[in-house]
Amino acid sequence: AVVRNEAAKSPAPQQLNFKLASGVYRCELGQKVEIQRDGRNANLIKLNWQGNRHTLQRYDSTSGLPRYEDRQNGLLWIDLPWKSVLMDVNSGKPLANECKAMTT
Repeated sequence: AVVRNEAAKSPAPQQLNFKLASGVYRCELGQKVEIQRDGRNANLIKLNWQGNRHTLQRYDSTSGLPRYEDRQNGLLWIDLPWKSVLMDVNSGKPLANECKAMTT
């Protein structure tokens, strides 16, 4: 008898796409993060934080929520329409929390 033992492959979760703003995001504790979205490549953003500019790439997330990372510098930007957060991947701690886009 031949036994087939194939791992059930669940389809990758659908990645959500929100229309999100470029510009300055005001965060808790008076911090701010500037986000510039790439009009040609929705999988890249430029992030300016504490005087340093980083390019972050979107990676799939298990929840499907927008998750942008600069893996070389350990930065993670989780992007939601109602708030965003900048995390230090190495420590797992937020660097800038409750960030909201400034409206004009």
